[in-house]
Amino acid sequence: MGALVISCVSRNDSPEAHTRIAGIGGLCPDTGKRWYLSAEQAIAGILHKTHAFQVIIGSRHADVVVERHPEGHLYLKTSADGPLDNNLLLRPECPIS
Repeated sequence: MGALVISCVSRNDSPEAHTRIAGIGGLCPDTGKRWYLSAEQAIAGILHKTHAFQVIIGSRHADVVVERHPEGHLYLKTSADGPLDNNLLLRPECPIS
């Protein structure tokens, strides 16, 4: 199975970018139905290699990876993020279902 494309994120009210993503979502390529995972579920899926995610930035694809913050917690980012960039936070808010 290929990587799922993240088209939206859910944010919490954290002032820190690395803790602001509460969840990710997109459309299932096979059915067109919406999917959604909490950030914790997505992190576990990446770490256990049961899920892979990408974002589309212009015409490029960037893989979503798990990073460890210096304070110790895990968070989602893209392989294309720089020190001040967070391509996931550029995605629109996930619709409420």
